[in-house]
Amino acid sequence: MSDSSVWDNFVQCVEAAGMEAVKRTNTHWQIKGDLLVNYWPFAKRGATAHVSGTKSGLRNVSLSQAIKMARSAPPVGGYRGKRDRRSGGYSKTKAKMLRKNNKCWVCGKKLTQRTATLDHVIPLARGGQDNHNNMKLACEPCNRKRGSAMPELSDNTEHNEENQ
Repeated sequence: MSDSSVWDNFVQCVEAAGMEAVKRTNTHWQIKGDLLVNYWPFAKRGATAHVSGTKSGLRNVSLSQAIKMARSAPPVGGYRGKRDRRSGGYSKTKAKMLRKNNKCWVCGKKLTQRTATLDHVIPLARGGQDNHNNMKLACEPCNRKRGSAMPELSDNTEHNEENQ
C-alpha cells in the first residue's frame, strides 16, 4: 500500500468518525476531535499516538484506537504530588490569564485574582503536562467538581488499559 493510499484511508476513517484529519508532515498526522491526537503511522517501532498535552503515548496503535483517543479521557495514572508554587509562577500565570479572559472555562462565571484557580485541561493524574498550554482558569467549585474527570468530552470512556 502506498503512502498516499494510507493517507487517503486515514482521512476517510477520521472523517467517518466526525473528526478532522491534518497532515503535518509525511510521517506526522493529527486527529482533531475533542482532544488533539498526534499520530505517527510509520514509526520504527509501530504506529505511535499520543494525546497532545500529555507526557506519554502508545505504541503499536491501530487507527481505530487513535480515533478513540481523540474522543476519550486518558486513563488516570500515577501522578503523586502538588505543583510547586514557591517560585511565584502560579500567581503570575493566573494574573496573565485573567488579563486575557476573566471567566471560568466551565461555567462562565466572572473571576478575580482571588476567586480564580488554574485548572489543568488534561489533568495531571491523566498524564497532562504542568505548563500554561494545559491550563485554563476555573472557579474553585468547578475545579474541585471536575477533579481528574473530563466530563466535557463527548465520549467520556477510559482508554483501553491493555494498550498501555
